[in-house]
Amino acid sequence: MISTEDFITLLEQRALVAASVTRQLRAKSEQGDSRITPKSILKYLVKKELVTRDQAKELLETTLTVSDKAESSILGLSPLPDEIIAKSAERLTPQSERPTPEAEPEPLVPPAAFSGDLFDADEPVPLMPALDDDGDQLTADETDGESEAKPSRRAAGSMLRSGSGRKPKAKKSTPKKTKTKAKDGSASQWDSPLLLIGGGALAVMAVGSIVLWWLLFRETADKALVEAEDAFKQGNYAAATVLYQDFVTKYAHHKDVSEAKVRVNLSQLWQKAEAGDFSGAAEAAPGLITAIENEPAFISNEEQTNSVTQAKQDLSSLLPRIAQGLAGQADRGGDDAMVAERLKQAENVLAMASNTKYIPEELRKLSEIAAIQETLALAKSRLQRKVDLAEALKQMEAVTAEGKPAEALKIRDTLLLTHASLDGDPALVEMVAKVGVAEQAAIKFVEQRQAAIVTPAKSDVIAEVALADRRGPAAEGAATPFVVRIDGGLYGMSSRDGSLLWRRFVGFGSTSQPVVLPSGLVAAADAQRNELVAVQATTGKLAWRLPLEGKLATPVTLGERLLVSSEAGRVYVIDQASGEMLGFVQFPQPIRQPPAVNERGDRIYVLGEHSNLYTLSADKFACVGVYYLGHAAGGAATPPIAILNKVVVADNSGAETCQVRVIALNDQGAANADAAKYRLSGLVTTPLQSAGRRFATVTTQGQAVVFEVSAANDKSSLTALASREAQDREQLARFSVLHDGHLWLAARELTKLAILPTGNQLPVRSIARDYRGDVFDYPLQTLGNLIVHVRRPSRQAGAIVAAMDVAANKTLWETAIAVPAAGAPVIDASTQQVVAGSSSGAVYVLDQEALVSRVQNEALHLETTTLRPPVFNDALDLGSGRLALAGDGADQIIHFKLQDPRQQLRSATLPGPLSGKLAAWGDSFAAPSEVGQICLYNADDSAPLGAPFQAELTPGQKFRWLAPAAIGDSSSSELIVSDGVSKVYLLRRVAEPENHLEAAASVDVGPSPLNSPFAAVGSTAFVGNEAGRLARFTVPDLAPGEATDLGGRVTWGPFAVAKGVVVATDANELLLVSVDGAVVWRQKLAHGALTGKPLIDNGQAYLLYGGGGVSKISLADGAEASYVDVGQTLTAGPVPYGKRLLVTAADGTLLVVEIQP
Repeated sequence: MISTEDFITLLEQRALVAASVTRQLRAKSEQGDSRITPKSILKYLVKKELVTRDQAKELLETTLTVSDKAESSILGLSPLPDEIIAKSAERLTPQSERPTPEAEPEPLVPPAAFSGDLFDADEPVPLMPALDDDGDQLTADETDGESEAKPSRRAAGSMLRSGSGRKPKAKKSTPKKTKTKAKDGSASQWDSPLLLIGGGALAVMAVGSIVLWWLLFRETADKALVEAEDAFKQGNYAAATVLYQDFVTKYAHHKDVSEAKVRVNLSQLWQKAEAGDFSGAAEAAPGLITAIENEPAFISNEEQTNSVTQAKQDLSSLLPRIAQGLAGQADRGGDDAMVAERLKQAENVLAMASNTKYIPEELRKLSEIAAIQETLALAKSRLQRKVDLAEALKQMEAVTAEGKPAEALKIRDTLLLTHASLDGDPALVEMVAKVGVAEQAAIKFVEQRQAAIVTPAKSDVIAEVALADRRGPAAEGAATPFVVRIDGGLYGMSSRDGSLLWRRFVGFGSTSQPVVLPSGLVAAADAQRNELVAVQATTGKLAWRLPLEGKLATPVTLGERLLVSSEAGRVYVIDQASGEMLGFVQFPQPIRQPPAVNERGDRIYVLGEHSNLYTLSADKFACVGVYYLGHAAGGAATPPIAILNKVVVADNSGAETCQVRVIALNDQGAANADAAKYRLSGLVTTPLQSAGRRFATVTTQGQAVVFEVSAANDKSSLTALASREAQDREQLARFSVLHDGHLWLAARELTKLAILPTGNQLPVRSIARDYRGDVFDYPLQTLGNLIVHVRRPSRQAGAIVAAMDVAANKTLWETAIAVPAAGAPVIDASTQQVVAGSSSGAVYVLDQEALVSRVQNEALHLETTTLRPPVFNDALDLGSGRLALAGDGADQIIHFKLQDPRQQLRSATLPGPLSGKLAAWGDSFAAPSEVGQICLYNADDSAPLGAPFQAELTPGQKFRWLAPAAIGDSSSSELIVSDGVSKVYLLRRVAEPENHLEAAASVDVGPSPLNSPFAAVGSTAFVGNEAGRLARFTVPDLAPGEATDLGGRVTWGPFAVAKGVVVATDANELLLVSVDGAVVWRQKLAHGALTGKPLIDNGQAYLLYGGGGVSKISLADGAEASYVDVGQTLTAGPVPYGKRLLVTAADGTLLVVEIQP
């Protein structure tokens, strides 16, 4: 017999069927199914009318070796075997008429077992796929009739026995006979055995046909489903959609119909996605997925009882695929409307992908989704950038037309904060150019003359005495005055020996530096009064002062004039000699940096707070150019410099980087283009230093570069001669100066770097002292061969101004100034001399000469070798010009006695670190220590007086004592002291067996910890607690009284007055509490927080406000009688000085204040 493959080839060669049919037949054959034979194929082709009966007969006769019965089967006729007919007749014959059988009958043999069938007896009918459009598959029924007409279906097991290719004979027409019943009991014509056998056979055949039909129906549905699945798996989604839909239509009751419904919708989505129709897929997805989301096959199936079905696995790949396609189209798209639509569709698809009902968490492809979201974000950003750009351009044009070009630039800067890539956008650049033209036209010089004031401003400060501690050898040569600005004060000093010449307070909050003019005047901004002042460099005497608008920058000289920038958007033009204002140039934005003047003196370069660099003519102050730099507000922290035909700007354009920009000038000397740029690590916050064609930069991270500028207008105009990489990541202001071929740096140490252009290096050169560990926070100055610096010593307050001779490489003088006081000064009543102690431990004795000269350059101090000198923050007046200085953590007390000609300064050693304030106690003073001891010292010479008191000490415990107070009569007074958290002690002096201190009484501190100094009135001691109450203890047994509710925690006091104590609280109130604990009066603090100790005099109290004033109040009701505004921050006092008051400023300067009546 011919093989299956050859048979299919034969069909192709004879063109008996379409090529598509043979392809499918061959595909089925190649799957290896042994049931696919030439016989089964021919049978199927006849059934589907793909070949005619005659063609089939010819193939049987010429190609296939078959029997007549096989031929009949192929042509659609299934003969009934004789054995079955006989058996059926026997069963239908009545039992009485049946012959007695001699043997058991043969068992029925299935029809398929006969040799005439196409299949072997043990071979199931193969499931051939449907090859026609309607998807019909072969059933057990065969066809009859001519090939031109579709044969009618007959029941399986038909009695028709026609031979192969022969038509059944037509039955003769017989007249219908009337049915009668024989009266004699004889059998009727219907009792014929043949008819009974035939009827039984028909019944059997009917049942078998039904069973066979069901088997073949199931087999046909499964074949259709397999074919649909194959199409789906092979990516033929169009065919899969049709096949699945056909399956759903025809086999609605099949067990897999739910899976088919799911696949119908998924195939449609896959088809669109594979075709690149992502937009269509996105539009169809919600409806298609919603339609199947409740299908059992979508939710779960027999193989997968959890929620992870095959459909959800498909969606986990399909939805990201669609979203990715949409994102790609949005990313590449040029049409804004299309991009917006794709973005919206992609977001909707991703929302479905995030729905756990569709895609469980374990199937979600997070990295893929994140990449898609990133692409969408970029596309969205580009789209939003276009929208924002269009809106910004519209707004910029509008405000420019309104005469507000600065507002237009702010709009541009705001746009770039969100869309930095638009920096070079042509439309934006063009608009900025238009704004620049409009801005240039709006910048005008306003001629407005204003005479300066030559008299000092009115002040209640009668005199002030600045304290300095000068040490070290003087420099050679003539003295040159110079000025530094430290902590709100101008200090005029001599370059020869560092002596302090004068001090003038000008206020805090300004970075403006004083400038010594060729005329011998010093010009500086007074931030306190918002003035520009000029004083004599050698005496500090006022020459003139000029009130101006806005915060002022460092003055710049232009011939005999001064140029002063202002945050009010002005550059003032002022005559140096007289201080008269000639006018100002008004700009549309604040000007915070000093202007730069070119070498010829005919052009002025002004850097705006943001965006622009302006060029002015020096003769008429007209604006001749506006160049758009694009720097952000505050981005340029230093003034520009002019070198050759260039302007150099340090633009802090990065978070931690700076770009040095060299701007070329046009023929009119106006800035018009970037010639070169250089990126630095760190920010430039200190002024650029120039020397000839060179300039130096140093960043907050320590990168230092020395550049050289040429006349070229390209990148070659800037050359880095020598550099040093960033030293650390710490952001720290670092100052520099170029001097004699070296670059000096000052930050946490002083460093000298040699400039070696050949190796592009800045190697360190040794110097006599580098002051490592101190902090340098002021620009370096060069005075001849001297490098003068200002530094803050480690762990000390105040500043040190020092000079170094760079030629001899040796340190010279150094002067400590602006050092805070340890406390209030003391006054010797017999000599009227003033004794003041500083936080560094220096002691100053001020006589009449010092009060006249207003400065004191010499101080007494004990030499110490300690590496960590303490900060002295407590000064105790011991009377008669005696003073004790102490500080928390100090291991010694400094004692000064004015009337001791042999040794005015002594020290007393403590058994442990000091932990609390000193307290005067008769002719002695007490000092509490961290180790729980209270020590007693002689007030006259600081000698110890007996053994100290020792509180109960537990291992590791450190005591923090509250300020003690003497209580009782002076002759038998005792000392009340407490650690604040445990006990209150009443100490007394005991002489036997040897001098020592002991506790006469002790009690618990009470329900709340104590937190203020003690104050004693008669036999009652007062102290504040954490609960906002004023506790009371009465001697001799320290019996506690009822605490007074203050309405707030104690922030100042309590201090003893005649009838009680005064105390201030954090409720901003001042109270007087009587001895019995009653609140006598309560007043609001009118001028801020109090500091120092009150001065009680004749029913009145003088109170010191830290913000800068002295108030006089009545102790009767707390009402304020007068107030003196000193105008400087105060820390100690007031102390009576004749008919005046002596108070101490924050920088240690002593101020003499007039007492108001």
